[in-house]
Amino acid sequence: MRRSEIVKAHTEVAKALRQSGLSQAIREMQKAIQPGGKIDIVPDKVLGFFKDYLAYANKFGPTELKIAEVYSLSCLAQTSWWIPILGITSDPSPEGANNIWEANNKIKFFEDSLPDIITLLEPEDLSLARRKIEEDEEKNKNKKQDTLEVIVIEEKRDISSPARLIAILNSIQDIYKAASILEGSPNDDLAVIACDSGSDKVFYFLGLAKSMNRVKEIIVSMWDRVVFYQELQVDKRIEIVAKSLPILEEIKKKKRKLGPEQAKILERCIIEGISQFIESGATIPEIQSRTTYNPRQLLAPQPKLLVHQESTGAESPEQKSTTMKLAEDISLEEIREADKK
Repeated sequence: MRRSEIVKAHTEVAKALRQSGLSQAIREMQKAIQPGGKIDIVPDKVLGFFKDYLAYANKFGPTELKIAEVYSLSCLAQTSWWIPILGITSDPSPEGANNIWEANNKIKFFEDSLPDIITLLEPEDLSLARRKIEEDEEKNKNKKQDTLEVIVIEEKRDISSPARLIAILNSIQDIYKAASILEGSPNDDLAVIACDSGSDKVFYFLGLAKSMNRVKEIIVSMWDRVVFYQELQVDKRIEIVAKSLPILEEIKKKKRKLGPEQAKILERCIIEGISQFIESGATIPEIQSRTTYNPRQLLAPQPKLLVHQESTGAESPEQKSTTMKLAEDISLEEIREADKK
């Protein structure tokens, strides 16, 4: 898991607890516990919180499920855990009261720890850069900076060779150089400010906002053409995509202003940079947020840039709890029937 994935998973679990109302409901139920374990609550209302939370929990991915497990919150999505709580609305049950006490303590610990966990996981240089960007928002816009996140796609047992990582870094440098010159900005200020690894590797770049925005536009326009030419063989697709980008037409139009030599350099930077980017198997969040196609498939790296690792044993796939059901399928009667069994 990448640090960014872990941070996002923490946020999603916290969102599920908060927006379902379960976190607040557990606190109120703890306060309502009476001597003997009886709770003065309405069963249907309790079931409503359970179902609302399940609507979120059923959408959890492997990372969110793991976070819930680490903080001992998986029980909140299990029917068996809720049966004693629903039972004590009519019949005192120490087990139900104990479940509420434990859940409240676990949720409180999770929510109280969340800000520090997120701060701890986010790379320090990236945090500083983002704070600086926010502080400079209203200052000199010509010097305003922005970040670029480049995700290096890696599947299980396939890890990157040094040549692949070098190619990705070079591709961003070439594209940024061309973008900066076209924007009339310096092109020697691009920096790698953070790295992350896990299911994939990630590089975080920092540069002038105008140039970074242009880099993102170029890469997104590349993706549109990758989708359009997806039926072609990989080598042919890379060649056609790299030579059909709108930015190349812009360079031609500015050839007189730039000069023949400079225009040729920019054209080469774009074609070589985009070719290396596609061949190396990289993507950016701006692509993932605007497409129904899977970038991991269409932008898969060339095999020659990977080092294949043999599996050392059987893998245990992430599985959701078998007790989780779609929220709309659960009824109070069903839970009571399960309790009788």
